[in-house]
Amino acid sequence: ANPGEVPSIAVEAFAFAPQNDDTENVGADLREQLIFRLSKRTGVKVRDVVSDAAEDTIYLLRGRLRMSGSRCRVHLSLIVRGSGNTAWTQVYDGDTSDILMFCDDVIEKATAELRIQINSSDDERLKHLPVEQLSVSELRSRAASNFYKATIESWEYALKVMDRAIDLSPDDAMALAMRALAKTLLAAARFEDLDSKQTEQIAYDLDRSVELSPSSDFIFATRSLFRCQVADDAHGAIMDADRAISINPTYHLAYDGRAMAHLRKGDTTQSIADLEKSVSLSGSDPLLPYRLFLLTIAYHLAGQSQNAINTVDRAIQLRPSQRSYHVLKAQICSATNDAKGTQEAENRAAQLPSEPSILATRPPVPEGHS
Repeated sequence: ANPGEVPSIAVEAFAFAPQNDDTENVGADLREQLIFRLSKRTGVKVRDVVSDAAEDTIYLLRGRLRMSGSRCRVHLSLIVRGSGNTAWTQVYDGDTSDILMFCDDVIEKATAELRIQINSSDDERLKHLPVEQLSVSELRSRAASNFYKATIESWEYALKVMDRAIDLSPDDAMALAMRALAKTLLAAARFEDLDSKQTEQIAYDLDRSVELSPSSDFIFATRSLFRCQVADDAHGAIMDADRAISINPTYHLAYDGRAMAHLRKGDTTQSIADLEKSVSLSGSDPLLPYRLFLLTIAYHLAGQSQNAINTVDRAIQLRPSQRSYHVLKAQICSATNDAKGTQEAENRAAQLPSEPSILATRPPVPEGHS
């Protein structure tokens, strides 16, 4: 009934060992930073179990911290309160010789992973319900989970789901932005140019989204991708990406947008830096191969052939049936006069179907490189 309803998560007090002030302080700092970072998201409500009753939340986040000498281990678990099922669990190990750096690294990785897992698992709770019975917030969860399936079909389905959400709530900022993202990347996956009417409509929807929800990192990151991929406005794309990163320094989609804008301008150094950052934040993100594909291209254009080969091999390891990755590898091998590598990659590509892919969209490369 409430179109603004979003998933809620309660953060428990962290367990810690050994029982001393130093370990307790590290656990408290990690927990406070997690609450702070999660609270900056517009797609989730966060409750502090220590200071607030939180029995009505959908998720429970539990943390355990153990320190021994200069080593530390943080174990986080996301629990679905209604069923008691564990939706996600992760362990982070590190060196505590610089405790602030260790905490920052854990928080950076954990908040990026939690964003993905909450989006994915929220639809899992609702998978038994047909689209017609879902609220606007539940429709957004359904679309988000289909984004992570990373197929043309799943993105087309997500687009239809967002059309329904906007029919129910025409001024839902997140739904407008999610529909814009689907249209943008589906066109890029098909190597198609949107006509002026479609472009104007997406631009209007994204501008409206920014006005309705000016603190959303997702909306600014989406407008960055649109401005780079569709509107050919690298300057505006960088401004939007910078804004998204200022809201959330761990948001990989924002680094994607800024990286592609710099790539379009021919600044491969900055593009590589942003894509390396995005890859480091991706963890178990199903869209990681897409980022490796873009990073391979940036390395290739920068003349870093070995880095390009290593990176495209990582993408192929994750998605061996993605023809575009083998075609790209053949081009890199050819540029370095590796006849054997070129032939092997071309032979593999010839065995695979040529079809659109969300994981190999049209890269916004500089003039003369398309």
